[in-house]
Amino acid sequence: MNRSNTSVLIFFCRLISDIAVIQFSIVLAYSLKFKFGWLLSTYFRLDWGEIYSHAQIEPYLKSSGLLIGIWILTFVFFGLYRSRDGLMPEADECFSIIKASTLSTIQIMAITLIYKDLPESRGVLVYTWVIGIIFLSFSRLIILKIEHTMFKKGKGTKRSAIMGNDILSQDIAEKFFLFPTLRFFYIGHINTTPPDQLHFHLKKRYINIGHPTDYQSILKENKIDVLFVTDYSTKNISDTSTEQKHSPDIGDVVTFCKKHMIDCYVIPSAYTFTNDPISTLDFDGLSFIQVLLHKKYIYKLKLKRIFDILFSSVGLILSIPIFVSVYLIIKATSPGPVFYYQNRLTRGAKQFKMIKFRTMVLDAERSSGPVMVSESEDTRLIKYGQFLRRTSIDELPQLINVFKGEMSIVGPRPERPHFVKKFCKEIPGFEQRTDMKGGITGWAQINGRSILTRRPEHKLKYDLYYIYHWSLLFDLKILIKTLFIVFKRENAY
Repeated sequence: MNRSNTSVLIFFCRLISDIAVIQFSIVLAYSLKFKFGWLLSTYFRLDWGEIYSHAQIEPYLKSSGLLIGIWILTFVFFGLYRSRDGLMPEADECFSIIKASTLSTIQIMAITLIYKDLPESRGVLVYTWVIGIIFLSFSRLIILKIEHTMFKKGKGTKRSAIMGNDILSQDIAEKFFLFPTLRFFYIGHINTTPPDQLHFHLKKRYINIGHPTDYQSILKENKIDVLFVTDYSTKNISDTSTEQKHSPDIGDVVTFCKKHMIDCYVIPSAYTFTNDPISTLDFDGLSFIQVLLHKKYIYKLKLKRIFDILFSSVGLILSIPIFVSVYLIIKATSPGPVFYYQNRLTRGAKQFKMIKFRTMVLDAERSSGPVMVSESEDTRLIKYGQFLRRTSIDELPQLINVFKGEMSIVGPRPERPHFVKKFCKEIPGFEQRTDMKGGITGWAQINGRSILTRRPEHKLKYDLYYIYHWSLLFDLKILIKTLFIVFKRENAY
């Protein structure tokens, strides 16, 4: 099935499903308003609700075409018939349905004031609104799941390969898996050798389909539709082997792709000069790379602070039983304080004491100095310390930091001053992480968690993406995703 046929099929699935669900919602809303009392009285001998003997369903069925039409046009206006990408498209779909359904109901109520032939029961319209949101969300999530499954299997997508062995080449492949609605189906990398370290999302998915010198046969045999060429794919400065010297010229690769109708995207060398998020600008035929500016909206920051206060307050109250239980466990199994205070840096490189439940023996870093978390078993952990870490219960006291304003619920994970000083010298742009208040969870945490702690240069990409694209909705999605990751105990050490 080609891409256009897939798009048409998915469009009609959404349209037909919406028409059926809206019609069903109207009928059910009418029944709840006018027939519920009669149903309880007739079949259950219950005298609940008012019985409307005069109300007929025919006027509602007769006008349902107009009502459905208003809903569908409003859905078109809100882009509900386009594929969604980004983090948690399911949430975006549900939010859009709520907004579109609300506007549709308001429009219909307004029309009933003018067009008297329309049934004007406000109760039926409100019931239709509520029922519609519930069942439309349910049906759309099913279709979205089917759509994503089709794309992940390569149906209606572009067969894509990546020529490169740098971090950026992995970034591109990672986007394919994170956002299937981009419709790029990953076939593999064209590399001399696989990279030493793989991104979290590529661990079990990375494929090396051949050497760059054989790119012509590789592209033909794999029927590639799109080729991404990253900066160091055809020449590795540090590799002076004879094999590497005979890597193909980028110009030849582009020419071959044009001849065989393969879309070719070449990452410009200027991309490597910064870690900042960038965009492209077409200035009357001249192409430029634009480094995005981090715009700080004060009113949004205030809303974020209000959210932090409310969330941390509720979280602390609900966590009281956990605090008491963990306090007793640590006191009973290990001498020393229950809480562990560690210097971290937050917004504006301001230092603060981050609070955790203590999971290690006293003075664990006395001989080693500051060290990062490791996948290997840590012998310094106290009894039940591993459990507290894997379940992230040890992080709960940071809700106190959030309430005090030292941290946020969502943001770049605050780093220790020792490592900040070290990484700022080694990694360009690392100091930008303190442009936002540090968070308990963040975009990097749900894309690798403890694995990225040992790969700060890669973690920085996630943190900068969050800083430049954050919103309250983005925070909410990260929170929801965090709950699933913590529940499954993914990559926690």
